[in-house]
Amino acid sequence: FRDPCAMAHNILANPAYKDEIDYYCLGYHSYSVKDTISEVPETRGSSLVPIILGSDKTTVSVGTGNNEYYPLYALIGNICNNVWHAHCNALRIIGFLAIPKSMYVHI
Repeated sequence: FRDPCAMAHNILANPAYKDEIDYYCLGYHSYSVKDTISEVPETRGSSLVPIILGSDKTTVSVGTGNNEYYPLYALIGNICNNVWHAHCNALRIIGFLAIPKSMYVHI
């Protein structure tokens, strides 16, 4: 397990992504959250950083006896598409969800 907040902090602090992060809010929900953030004095200078989660079933066969897992991926939503599509480590694995094997057949 990796902390999603620490993952977002590491991506935002990485100088390789300096010019690849868009801080402009798009969409109605983003604008309403931005307005809420701006009303709190302690959050002055803060920005909305959405976290996108994804998962995909995979089989790990080396040393595990063909166990199936769902790796849990995360990335920040305001990083440019060309970065996370170009294998620049913007998409991070933050956990694995195991699928327990059952001796029962489900119908």
